Amino acid sequence: MNAHRHEAEGNGALATPRQGAEAERPAPAWGNTSWLNTEKPLTLSSLKGEVVLLNFWTFTCYNCTNTLPALIDFDERYRDQGLVIIGMHDPEFPPSGGEHDKSNVQRALNSHGITYANAQDNDHATWNLYGIRYWPSFVLIDRNAAVGGVDERSRAQGVVIGTGADRLQMDYVPATADVKVGDRVVTSGIDGIYPKGFVIGQIESIERGSGEYRAIVVRPAVDFSALEAVLVVLPSAAPATPPPAPADQGHE
Repeated sequence: MNAHRHEAEGNGALATPRQGAEAERPAPAWGNTSWLNTEKPLTLSSLKGEVVLLNFWTFTCYNCTNTLPALIDFDERYRDQGLVIIGMHDPEFPPSGGEHDKSNVQRALNSHGITYANAQDNDHATWNLYGIRYWPSFVLIDRNAAVGGVDERSRAQGVVIGTGADRLQMDYVPATADVKVGDRVVTSGIDGIYPKGFVIGQIESIERGSGEYRAIVVRPAVDFSALEAVLVVLPSAAPATPPPAPADQGHE
């Protein structure tokens, strides 16, 4: 299983294959025309401001179908809170295997109880657009632009994004910051996406970089090629305002 995170027109992401290291690089817009479980095609622009989870799968893949119960549960619990799950159905075998047939895909959706939208990606156009390599793979597109990271030892802060391979880059760390190879990088919590303290990875190399910032390469704590579970973190509802305390009546 593979998991990535992207940003898109105000939406954001954690490990982006085939994407450069610009902090504001948008997620690519897919152009699939054949859809199921939706009256019209879903576009990236129409989902601006939503949390989107793309699931690259195929109904013949055992590992793919094993993840479906969790996705269906996420959809039922979080759809009304802004989570949009989209299945990208990418056949693994030639057309003769039946995966390219829309009726077969619909039959699989019905069999598994999937009600969220699915797109046929028979030519693997979106698969290639996002640099996907495995079944199943997940891409999380959130409302914000990046993941706030902090050096756990020195508390130097920066922004962690993908590098286009199996490493991350920590940007906007001042050249004077106290950072060392081997330091652990965790979420800072200041981006409003993830709680602080989640482990992102370990600093692997440090370069001078350009201008006032260092170029820091981070080795992810997670091997995405072997990932077996994806946790989607959504903001909880604001707590209700507690009632006012009763007035002090005093004692005699």
